[in-house]
Amino acid sequence: MIDLLLITSYHYFMTTTVSITSQWQIYLPEQIRKALGLSKPTQATLTVHGDKLIVTPKTSPFLTMAGKYIHKKPTQPINLNRVRDLVDYTKI
Repeated sequence: MIDLLLITSYHYFMTTTVSITSQWQIYLPEQIRKALGLSKPTQATLTVHGDKLIVTPKTSPFLTMAGKYIHKKPTQPINLNRVRDLVDYTKI
């Protein structure tokens, strides 16, 4: 078990206890996700401060553009079978 301490820019503190799976994953409870304004999966920065783990959600520049260009029509056909080959996942 690990205790998570949530500190937002409003200096609001929330502590909850979560389990760590055998694959080293943690589940963020709904109250924590709501307090952070998380509505879909995202990345986070983990910081160790003494014996505390600080989880800070990251905003992906790629994900912030979702839907931004929906009104644009492609200038050439898009081969959906090759889309994953064309995306640089190292910066997401």
